[in-house]
Amino acid sequence: AQKDTFYRFKKAEWSWGAFYRRVILFLGRRLRWDRSAADNCLILDTTILPKRGRCLENLTWVYDHVRGKSVIGYELLVLAIVTPGNLFPLDFGFHFSKHPLAEARQSRPRRPRGYLARHLKAARRTKIELSLQSLTQALAQGIKATWLLVDAWFTSPKFCAAVRELGLHVIGRLKADGTRYTHKGQDYNLRQLYRACRHWLTPVPEMGLAVLRVPVSCSNGLSGAIVLTQGYQEPDLDTKPGGKIKAPSPWTGFFTTDLSLSAPEVVKKYQGRWSIEVFFKEAKQRLGLGQEQGHSFAAQVFSVVQTFFRYSLLANRLEHDEQSQTIGDFFRQLEEETGKITFLERLRQYLSARLEIF
Repeated sequence: AQKDTFYRFKKAEWSWGAFYRRVILFLGRRLRWDRSAADNCLILDTTILPKRGRCLENLTWVYDHVRGKSVIGYELLVLAIVTPGNLFPLDFGFHFSKHPLAEARQSRPRRPRGYLARHLKAARRTKIELSLQSLTQALAQGIKATWLLVDAWFTSPKFCAAVRELGLHVIGRLKADGTRYTHKGQDYNLRQLYRACRHWLTPVPEMGLAVLRVPVSCSNGLSGAIVLTQGYQEPDLDTKPGGKIKAPSPWTGFFTTDLSLSAPEVVKKYQGRWSIEVFFKEAKQRLGLGQEQGHSFAAQVFSVVQTFFRYSLLANRLEHDEQSQTIGDFFRQLEEETGKITFLERLRQYLSARLEIF
């Protein structure tokens, strides 16, 4: 076969979504995810796949929160499961903004009911609708979990109520916006609630935080609890040595529909959401996520499935390797085996050679 054979294979409209779902469900049965259903968490999050070319199909302008500006590319919505052993990506969808790139071509699926046509329907759906569709499909296929972890973009009373109808509890970070919450008969927004209750924050030495759990009800009748914290700070994977360090937030609010959890338990559960950020970083840097250069949208979908497949196989291998502790350590071990030399190592070897000469 010549090189064009593989490019034709990528552009063909194979049922990659169905293929990957069969693989991940097979892995789930082998790893007995059903036994840890009480501890499993689902995570919804998005990542930006920027593109340099302008001739790729279905390109739009999407806002990149890391860069703080709009870029040309794709926005990928990912659903993943976090088990006591590791994280596994379950499903994904492309979310298209309302600002298409003028030079970009529009793909035309050959199969009106194929996987490519289903992805393109996302152009007429909101991100919330795509999220609920992925959750419904995963639960219908037998994925079992107790909580859904989301960031502040998803944590709205309407979305949380829809997730509760699916049988999941929500734990999410809150934005200090105008959303109203009722506590002891009075309405507050998040800032007002913090000012009214901050005097009752209780230190938790083992976590290095001060926390307070406040039972509330939302305007749509949804009951839950807001956990206020002081001293909470998420790690920043994008901070570079010598770069500007972000100022820590003086306080943070979390919302949960699970009233059986204490304030420290809510924060500990939410910290598990950070694993998907690690997944995005590892998948982009080591497994080629978003690096597909093919012009066809079908090739872009194939590239995402290929990355998910690689990551899931590595995560599955990791769960059977008792010596490895994290997926990052496993990737670093693979890098050492392939003999990659970093810039610092090259510099050290060069200086050592020069010193030997003198």
